[in-house]
Amino acid sequence: MSINHPQLPNVSSSRGAPMGRSEYIEGLEEPARCFRLKFFDGCYDEGGAYWGYPANVYCALNDSGLQMFVRASSRKVAKQKFEGRQSTIKWVN
Repeated sequence: MSINHPQLPNVSSSRGAPMGRSEYIEGLEEPARCFRLKFFDGCYDEGGAYWGYPANVYCALNDSGLQMFVRASSRKVAKQKFEGRQSTIKWVN
């Protein structure tokens, strides 16, 4: 785990993997980190959530409750998509 790539919690279970992850649009006053999810086995993120293909999912995350996801071709495009959804979002990186 690095400061620009936080570890997301493990969500896999004996009953399988959830489809994606829940979003929480809270804590927009605190800057967020934007990072691409690391994928394993092509369709699962490092915490066991299933996203399907392609593995181009980005996350906006902060410590105040913000957790959003988008598919994008680059981090720059992902940030633009997040800003389109939440115009008040600020970035750490």
